Amino acid sequence: MGTASHSQPIGANVDAIWTYLGDFNGLPRWHPDVKSSTLGDGDKIRRLSLHNGAEVVERLIAHDSAARMYRYSIIGGPLPLKRHEATIEVRRDNGGAVVDWRCDFESAGPPESELIPIFQQIFETGLANLKILVEG
Repeated sequence: MGTASHSQPIGANVDAIWTYLGDFNGLPRWHPDVKSSTLGDGDKIRRLSLHNGAEVVERLIAHDSAARMYRYSIIGGPLPLKRHEATIEVRRDNGGAVVDWRCDFESAGPPESELIPIFQQIFETGLANLKILVEG
């Protein structure tokens, strides 16, 4: 099983950050690799169109606005995955906040060690851009 994670300190309050992150369909608003997102199945499935032409399908597992977190899994896309579960969460930290994005997954082909840098890049790129947007 593979694990990837990234934590991004952001100089803003958690509510301001959650206005971006809390919208399961809002990924194109803050992640520069995501071109569009379309919800289906009672807003539990999102289809992400990426700028590179790929499509990723994800299922919402849990959404807790009070705890400012949600969990989802990738159920379709270009990565060879048997299993995937990710959590994105905002927490208070030293007058600002930290966003944690992490996933556990099982590869359907290559060693997990080859997929970890891909997830790391996704997390780092998205959270760095979120920091810019929220901090203004």
